[in-house]
Parts: sequence; structure tokens; C-alpha cells
Amino acid sequence: MTTHSITNEHQRAAIIKAISALNLDKAWTVELKRKTKGRSLSQNALYHKWLGIVAQDTGNDHDDLHEFCKDKWCPVKVVEMFGEQKEVRSTKKLTTAEMTEYMDRVYAFFVGDFGILLPIPEELHLG
Repeated sequence: MTTHSITNEHQRAAIIKAISALNLDKAWTVELKRKTKGRSLSQNALYHKWLGIVAQDTGNDHDDLHEFCKDKWCPVKVVEMFGEQKEVRSTKKLTTAEMTEYMDRVYAFFVGDFGILLPIPEELHLG
């Protein structure tokens, strides 16, 4: 599958031209979806900071905590490989909104259920 981003008139015209040139002796599927921003670097850094704090407070391994959180709250994405579909959970391809929702659940669990104090972005910038 080929993916193209369209952010200007030249790119749109190129996609229209490519679609117009398709051999109609074969069936084609064209999928259009609005491009969303992936999780931010600051979200990722904060999330892993939280896991480090939880690991220190609980004695659990950072990577094991990450797997636990993904299994509990990360949305399932279905990927197709070699003709087979597989359900995966990964924070890597979450949008910023999805990552915010995921982190809200992680935060609520560890702060609410275990009383572990986790910094929020505003607290990290205090002098």
C-alpha cells in the first residue's frame, strides 16, 4: 500500500493524476482520511517519566509496567501482515488525543488507586 500526504494544491493534483492513470482492468481501493498528529515527544517523555516513578515506588520493571498499561488501556489496532490480521497495542502510533486519553487513565490508576504522586506538565515547569 502506498500512502501520500496532501498538504498543497500540487500534491492534490499529482494524486488526482495518479488516480486518473490507474488501469481499470484491475480493482482498486482508495482510502482518504484526515491526517492527525502523532503523540508528541513531550507526551512520550512524561509517560516514561511516570513509569520510572511507578517502577521506583513499586519495585516493578519499567518495561513490564509499560506492557501492563498497554494491555489495560491502549486501544487495539488491527494490522494485516502476510494475509493475516493481528491485534496489537502500541503507544507509538497513537494520536496526541489518543495519547492524552491513555495517559489520563494511567495517571488516574496510579495516583487514585496507589497514591503514587506523578508530576503533571504544569508542575514540571515550576521554578
